[in-house]
Amino acid sequence: MSFVRMDRAAWRKRATLLTGLAFGAALTAAGDVRYVDALDLSGSYNGRGDRTGVRQAVGGTPLTVAEKVFARGIGTRAEGAVGFRLDGRATAFEARVGVDDCARGLKRGSRQVQMVFRVWADGKVVWRSPSLREGMRPVEVRVGLAGVRELVLETSSDAPWVAFDAAYGDWLDARITCPDDAHIGPIAGPEAMRQLGILTPPEKPEPQINGADIWGVRPGRPVVFRVATSGERPLRFTAKNLPDGVTLDAEKGILRGTAPTQEGDYDIEVTAENAKGRATRTIRLAVGATIALTPPMGWNSWNIWGSRFTGEHAREAARALDATGLGDHGWAYVNLDDFWEMNNAPQNKDRPELRGPARDAEGRILPNPSFPDMKGLTDDIHALGFRAGLYSSPGPTTCGGCEGSYGHELQDAAQWADWGFDYVKYDWCSYDEVVADERGGLPWHIGDWRDERGESKRRPYRLMRDCLRRQNRDILYSFCQYGMGHAEEWARETGANAWRVWEDMKDSWPWMWRSIESRLGAGNYWKWSGPGCWIDLDMMIVGDQRSCGFTHPTFLTPNEQYTHVSLWCMLGSPLLIGCDLTKLDAFTRSLLVNDEVLAVSQDRLGKIARRIRRTDAEEVWARPLSGGFTAVALVNKYPFAREITVTFAELGLGDGERWVKDLWRQKCEGRHAVAYTALVPPHATKLVKTRAVDCPKCD
Repeated sequence: MSFVRMDRAAWRKRATLLTGLAFGAALTAAGDVRYVDALDLSGSYNGRGDRTGVRQAVGGTPLTVAEKVFARGIGTRAEGAVGFRLDGRATAFEARVGVDDCARGLKRGSRQVQMVFRVWADGKVVWRSPSLREGMRPVEVRVGLAGVRELVLETSSDAPWVAFDAAYGDWLDARITCPDDAHIGPIAGPEAMRQLGILTPPEKPEPQINGADIWGVRPGRPVVFRVATSGERPLRFTAKNLPDGVTLDAEKGILRGTAPTQEGDYDIEVTAENAKGRATRTIRLAVGATIALTPPMGWNSWNIWGSRFTGEHAREAARALDATGLGDHGWAYVNLDDFWEMNNAPQNKDRPELRGPARDAEGRILPNPSFPDMKGLTDDIHALGFRAGLYSSPGPTTCGGCEGSYGHELQDAAQWADWGFDYVKYDWCSYDEVVADERGGLPWHIGDWRDERGESKRRPYRLMRDCLRRQNRDILYSFCQYGMGHAEEWARETGANAWRVWEDMKDSWPWMWRSIESRLGAGNYWKWSGPGCWIDLDMMIVGDQRSCGFTHPTFLTPNEQYTHVSLWCMLGSPLLIGCDLTKLDAFTRSLLVNDEVLAVSQDRLGKIARRIRRTDAEEVWARPLSGGFTAVALVNKYPFAREITVTFAELGLGDGERWVKDLWRQKCEGRHAVAYTALVPPHATKLVKTRAVDCPKCD
């Protein structure tokens, strides 16, 4: 199509222009040309831990782009970077960049490799390539370096649904022009490229009550609430001020029963005691029209199991949520994503056990044979103090081709409630076919349909809202329609307790940031999200994941995982783990049991973070918390460690002294005057909280 050719040509022209620095005679000035492949590359790293290729691609093959072999240059792999310290006398950097041909043989599946190359100068992006795919000719890079002290060449995967596992990129004929005696050294040392290990302190043997201290329930609806408590077992629980109809399991610490019919706030004083001590906390049962007063926390099957999901996987996840202790820190939902239903789609011919009648003679939906007893499954989940969720679509079929709810909305809502489910993720999927039929057969994408404000976007979600509210059970209602149709404007009134702001997310640093920015723009979330209706940035991508066609440890680095969890908590997104909980490693578990961090997510004030600062290299976010605290996230998007400073005035907190606590390390950092500064490792986040008076437990 001519549009694609014009777009690519425009990008090529743009990519050859210098942005932000002096250019011209500097590129042709006399001086020494130093090839990057002859420099000290100890200040470099690559995705999956690969070594930078010197005059060869990562993996040892010749540097080859679009079937042309190059003698000079370096081979890299996303997400990767090469950094140099200069003395300010270099004048130019020149190269050609492209996706190495070796990517074709190394990727898994049919998706293309797609990459972006960036040149950073003194912490700013001064050149960015177009999005380059395998087989495309290399693109020229020409950047002036007058006065520059730090040069970074970054290689990144680009765009969703690409083979980022095989993102091998080359900097061809890469060279720096400088005087003969100019100094060029690596950005090196343990701090510059440091990856964080486990920061969460060990759990204490004394009882500690964690998680949300408020729970919303509608009048007369079932109550299942596990008082999340860590500490040595056995524990003994007692409660004061229990409302009529609600009991406390003294051994398991589970509130059960039926909510009062009278609306109001019921404050329950719960005490947990063991041989090491005791802890007391007031938990508010808020009986009224609003549920999901804090973002839901739990597990979802899709990221790890996808179409291979079975009933035994669900039971294993529930048991593991308990056995790993995650339930002691507030993780409460066990959610069945797609493929609990029957599936007669042509693409699933290799799953004969899923084929057959999808509904009974009365139209009631049937689970597939690996889920023989849905009521028994939810009973087992509830017995552990957890809640159960499932998945459907307003269209005739789900995204995976399973049976959807179209034409059976009230029947399905009643069936879910009868089975005992507490959560439904409602995924747009094939509803575009319904709308296309209404539009006379026009495909959904004609006329930029995704961005139109139309009744067709909200109608199926309003219908299911009405069906769910006719049931005698609270079912948390999660919209999954990718932020189309300006959902921020109507999600709450249409019944959403959570609504997805963008498409699916997988375990890639650039993909994660696309999800964060979404269609709405991350700077706008605070206007639309809060108690009862939360933005949803998609499921979490820590631990083992299934992406690019195979199962593997997450492609996020440890530092990137800290940023991921920190921002999901700051932004009030639902926290839904997507890994195999039966194989939870120590590092991943440490990310999920830090009660100081999780408390940011579950803070009852319910005001999510605002973005205070955004540059190429860093972001600063601030979230007001209960008790006069403010949570602050210093996010380093630069490929190397970076010192980030924020003034208290910039945060809107005045100019006086403030106490600061590191939340991941759970360590007091004392009082700071005017500003706070932290050295933040590459792609990591320093998460702190602050207030004007000392913490009563400041260590």
